[in-house]
Amino acid sequence: VFFNYSEGLQQIAAWILVFFIVLSLITYGVEFQTDQLGFVSISKTLLAASIILSSLYIFNFSTILPGLAKSKFFLLFAIAALLRSLVIFSSPSSPVDVFFYQKIAPQALLSGNNPYSIIYPIKYETRDVFPYGPSAIFLNIPAVLLTGDPRSSIAIAELTSALIIFNILNKSKGMFHNHNFKNIIELLPLIFLFQPKALYILAYGWIDPVLVFSLILFVYLFFFIKEKILAFFVLGVAICIKQYSIFLIPFLLRNKIIKLNLCFNFL
Repeated sequence: VFFNYSEGLQQIAAWILVFFIVLSLITYGVEFQTDQLGFVSISKTLLAASIILSSLYIFNFSTILPGLAKSKFFLLFAIAALLRSLVIFSSPSSPVDVFFYQKIAPQALLSGNNPYSIIYPIKYETRDVFPYGPSAIFLNIPAVLLTGDPRSSIAIAELTSALIIFNILNKSKGMFHNHNFKNIIELLPLIFLFQPKALYILAYGWIDPVLVFSLILFVYLFFFIKEKILAFFVLGVAICIKQYSIFLIPFLLRNKIIKLNLCFNFL
C-alpha cells in the first residue's frame, strides 16, 4: 500500500513539474524583452527541451536513454540557471520602480549617501523614498557591483533556495530514501525553480524571492545544521528586507522550539 502511495505521489509531483514548465513556455516573455541576439528564442527552446527532460520522471526510458535519465535533474537545474541569465540579458532594464530602487540604493550607499534621503529617478518621475528595509540594500551590493543589475541577486537566491531544498530533503533519508521517495528529492526543487511566474518575477525585479531564500536558509540552519545563532541572524536579515516580514514573527512563535531559542538569544 505504501509503495503504491509513494509511486502515486511521485507521479503527481512529476506531472506538476511538466505542467509548470508548459505554462512557463506558454506565458514566457514580458513586453520590454528584446530578441536581438535570439535570447528569447533560445529560452523558449530550452523550455521545450525541459518538457521532454521532465517527462523522464513520468515515463521510464532508463533502458533506452540511461545517461539522460540519470542526469535529468542536473540538466534541468542547469537550464533553470541559464534561463535566468537569458531573462536578465534580454531585458536589460525593468520599467518598474522596484528595479530602480534596488539598483540606485546600493550605488548611493557605496558613494557615501543615505539611500533613505536621496531622490530616485523612476522613469518619467522622481521619488524621495526607499520603500524597503536595509537588508534589501546590503544584499544587492554584490550584484550591483559585479553585474550592474540587482536581479542577479534574485536569480542566485532562487537557485540557492532550490539547492537548500534539495539538501534538506536529502538529509531526510529516513523519510525519503527508505520509502521509495527518491524522485521527490529532485522533483520538489525543480518545481520550485520552474513555477510559472518565476521568470516573470525575475524580469521585473521583484525582491520577494530573496526573502523566500532567507526564510528557507533560516529553516535549514535552525533545524538541520543546528546553527541557531546564525539562523536567527538570517531571520533578522529576512525581516529587514520588506516591511510585511514582521508579520512572520507571530507564526514563528507558534513553534515552541523557535520560541524558546528566540527568548534565550534575546536574553
